[in-house]
Amino acid sequence: MKILVISSCTKRKKEGKYKASEMYTGKQHLLVKKGIEILRKDNYVDWYIISAKYGLINENYLIESYDLSFNNMHKRDIRKLSKDLRIEDKLSSIIKNHNKAFFILGEKYLISIENFLKDIPIPSVFFTNKKLPYETIKCGIEEAKKYHLSVISLKGHLFLKYIKKEKRGAL
Repeated sequence: MKILVISSCTKRKKEGKYKASEMYTGKQHLLVKKGIEILRKDNYVDWYIISAKYGLINENYLIESYDLSFNNMHKRDIRKLSKDLRIEDKLSSIIKNHNKAFFILGEKYLISIENFLKDIPIPSVFFTNKKLPYETIKCGIEEAKKYHLSVISLKGHLFLKYIKKEKRGAL
């Protein structure tokens, strides 16, 4: 199975120049990385990260550390930057080559792909508190309390938990 994983950049980063998969050190990113390692044992996996600085980047794309996030922006500014970075265009062309997608994105990062969300061509799972017409794993304050985690790291935690559970069956 060909799987696509889309996650967001994190505030915590290394200093210098690294592959995108190595740059981010936030807990959500590290948990997503573990989930991807499990997925790769039985599947072909492409991992892309939405970055407010670089756009939609492959995990192997070399980037330099930066300090920019959609989390501090207004919706109209996110939409403009997303359009300038061609995030939705790139995602639309990438997703066609996959059988299933996982989206581990906060609300502000979902805004960056807002138009794309209207018609996703493959089965997709979202880890979010937002109501969407796709399979959604709820990641809100109540769930964060239940697992004693922040809402941000909760998405990575629940993605990893989902992957471990599904590993026993077919995705």
